[in-house]
This record gives sequence, C-alpha cells and structure tokens, in this order.
Amino acid sequence: MGTLPQLSILKGSQKSRDVQLLHKIFEEKVDQGCGNKTAIIFNVDHLNERRINYNTLNSSANRLSATILHSIHERHEKVHGNQDGDWPIVVCMSPSDNLIATLLAIWKCGAAYLPIDPSFPQNRIQHILEETKPVLIIHDTDVSTEVFGKNPAVSFDALKRQSTEFSNANIRDDATLSGADTDPTAIILYTSGSTGIPKGNHLFTSSILHSILKPRSGGIETKSPRAYCMH
Repeated sequence: MGTLPQLSILKGSQKSRDVQLLHKIFEEKVDQGCGNKTAIIFNVDHLNERRINYNTLNSSANRLSATILHSIHERHEKVHGNQDGDWPIVVCMSPSDNLIATLLAIWKCGAAYLPIDPSFPQNRIQHILEETKPVLIIHDTDVSTEVFGKNPAVSFDALKRQSTEFSNANIRDDATLSGADTDPTAIILYTSGSTGIPKGNHLFTSSILHSILKPRSGGIETKSPRAYCMH
C-alpha cells in the first residue's frame, strides 16, 4: 500500500528546501563582474560620504569572518549551537558601512545575526543573552561591556585590526559553524512580546529570499533599485 504525501494545514505539501545562502548570492554577483561597482554609500556626515565597491566589501567581510571564527574557537573549547541549533552572534553597533560588513561576515561564518540596541534596559539585554547563548558579541568601542556579563565579547575595532592577519578569500563551507545546513537561521529579532517579555523571532534564509524576490504590490519601482539603511 502506498504512503500519503506529508501535508501541512498551513503550508500544503511539504517540499525539500534547497535554498541558496545569502552570502553565496553576494559572492556570485562579485564574480559575475559587479566587483568594481558601488555596493555601499555611507553618509559619514552632512558633507562627506564613503563609497565601497563589491570587491572591497567582500574582501573586508571575508577577513572579518575568518577573524570572528578564530575568535570563537579561541574562546570556546568546543563550539556548538544553542538549544535551537543556532549560532547567534550578537551585534551592538550603530548603523554604518561597518555594520553591513559585519552582517555579511556573520553569514559567511554560518552564524545568525542578532542585533541588540545598547540603549535597551539591562534586564532586557540579559534576558536575550541568557535565552540565546551567543557564541560571540561584537560591539562598538564606546559600548559598556558590563551588561554582557561572562558572555564572550569583542569590539569591532579590535576585530578589524586583527583581520589584517587573515586571508580575504571566501570562507570554505566546511569551515563554517552551521556546516551543511541548507536553510539556516539568518537573523534573530527580539520584540517585546504580548506579555512584555522579549520574544525571539527567527528569520530563515528562505524567508528573507522570499521577501526580497516576491513581486511588489503597490510599491515604488525604480530603474536603479537601492536599499536604504537608516537609523
């Protein structure tokens, strides 16, 4: 007797997921000739801006990623995911081109990006850290690390200085934290939750790709699409 296909009331027939990782898509674009095109325009102030092309961004992210992996292995005798099977890396940084390079580097590590605003109440930050058990915290130099407790933390500036010692080559798949996971958690976002207790929402790579690639309805179409990161 044959077997019935697996069904879900919410999703219908279950299909095996074969998702292209976000950083791999970025790396392909670099290889396809986008290397010298502008990837980031960051307004340093009202008068000055900083432009970074795809090659420079990819190289910086690769060096940062290798440095982050080295830092994680240096701080942990045995690296393993948390209870959800994720490798969260908490980021306490102001919006900038450095933040974008850090996000890309985290994905190249096979880790999940977890942003925390340093202005959050101390008990909220401690709850998030206790619940997610991050493998590393990356922060701006002016952020107080006291609230991080015993969780491993390093400043972006320290990582950036150390990154010059590492290769700018793309990170090998077998060197990442998530290994063969085909649809890893890319981002973890915490909201206040209905009870007032911070609640984590996991955004998988497939969900983010769906949001990016789905047809726009009622949106503004431009000949030169850009993503704006505003504080």
